[in-house]
Amino acid sequence: MRITPKIEKYGNKGHYRILIVVHNGGKYPIARPSVKGVKISKTDWNPKPVEGKNNWVKTSYKGKKPNHFQINATIASMINEWEAKLKNTTPESIQQIKDSKFSGSNRSYLKYVEHYLTTVRNESTKSNMVNAIGVLKNYLEVIDNISLRFSEINKDFVKSYHYWLGLKYAPTSVKQYLGVFRTIFNEAKKDESLGITIKIKPFEGIKYKKGKPKVKALTKEQLEKFKNLDTDSNDNWEMFKSIWLFQFSGGYRVKDVITLRWQDLIEVDGALYLDKYTTKTTERLFRLIPINAQLLLTNCIGRYHQSYQKELELLNMEINNLEAKLNSLKEAPPRDIPTTEILQLLRRGSSLDDVEKLHNNKKSYKKELADINIKLDNLRKQRKDFIKNKILDLAYEVPLDYVFPPGNIYKLKVDKWDKEDETKYNSFKANYNGYLKRMTKEANIRVKLSSHMARHTASQILRQMGVSIEDLSEFLTHSSEETTKLYFKRMGERNSELTQRLGELL
Repeated sequence: MRITPKIEKYGNKGHYRILIVVHNGGKYPIARPSVKGVKISKTDWNPKPVEGKNNWVKTSYKGKKPNHFQINATIASMINEWEAKLKNTTPESIQQIKDSKFSGSNRSYLKYVEHYLTTVRNESTKSNMVNAIGVLKNYLEVIDNISLRFSEINKDFVKSYHYWLGLKYAPTSVKQYLGVFRTIFNEAKKDESLGITIKIKPFEGIKYKKGKPKVKALTKEQLEKFKNLDTDSNDNWEMFKSIWLFQFSGGYRVKDVITLRWQDLIEVDGALYLDKYTTKTTERLFRLIPINAQLLLTNCIGRYHQSYQKELELLNMEINNLEAKLNSLKEAPPRDIPTTEILQLLRRGSSLDDVEKLHNNKKSYKKELADINIKLDNLRKQRKDFIKNKILDLAYEVPLDYVFPPGNIYKLKVDKWDKEDETKYNSFKANYNGYLKRMTKEANIRVKLSSHMARHTASQILRQMGVSIEDLSEFLTHSSEETTKLYFKRMGERNSELTQRLGELL
């Protein structure tokens, strides 16, 4: 397809007009973007285009039509170039003059979208928004209003768009697409420099169809089952289980864990901390890594130090043996002998030595318990220092390597992701969720476990422990407490407790 501008004199008053010819040499202009035989037919040309609307080519979207939005944008760009030549200026100046006619509430929504997307740092969020805006563009082509102005966004428009979405997409997608539309609209209204004064609330009263409710978190019992799942014979299971549990240990997002580098693990006052910025909100994550979370990195450290796992196994064996011995002693302690029983023993002929021996048994038992506890404390500290020092060695030796294998396998970047990175990340996540599904089936957990559920499970359990919404919002690095409240609103935070109270009255 070729788009050729032509300039010719128009009338006898020194005016010029620009003719746009879209052609491929056939009888009618034909566009061949990627699908053979796609045409812009005679009826697609708009006999009454409106200035500023970029609607030279009419839209009759049926899924197989050429990209009219792109064609119109190209034509608009070429017109600017020819006008600039006639007026001896630049195409940018011509466009600025045209845009100045459409300021405030008459500003183009899609032009603002282009600007807004440049401010979205998180590539995953941006990708979702671009997808949603693509759907909106399809609708605007259907109704022949690709130059949608803010002033045209009213309740009737939103209802019509909502209805059209409902005919084509699942309820969850409808909510997502309309949500992006609303978010960008509200951001534009907040920007005082744009001068958008729209008093109505066009999105108010929109009712979404509800999809089937989904379980968002594991219960404590299900978490225990998942923790105890034997994965020693399957390296992939072991890796993905460790990633999920590490996510849970800090309520981390998936992306923050798989882009974790050894240099992000630092020592502060003798303890190991994670110190990095989140990929979504760019807030600083600075928090302690407890020993049980450090143990999840065993295989990750083992990639670099082959003897590490054997040394750790020996330490764990000593600790486990002492813990077993301690529990055994606690289960069968020597009983305390009351004074009355001592007197009875003496009356029955027991000697003072016999009574003293019974008393010494109690004393030696307490001493043995104390000795085991001291040994355990020393071994646990030795293990803690051993793991910490190995991690700090790696932070020095290979600081830019990713802690978990997927980061290295998929060659992910820490920030500024492009489409290729998003594609690789989505491929990883699909693989991750696939393994989680198989693992939960093996563990007899009747929940469709996903990567993000680690975060929900952590927040749910902390909430049950009495942690406030305010503290949880900060812990989860949410930009608003309202987002945190949604976690618990979906799950009926106190519904079970209230139902239990009523049940007790039956």
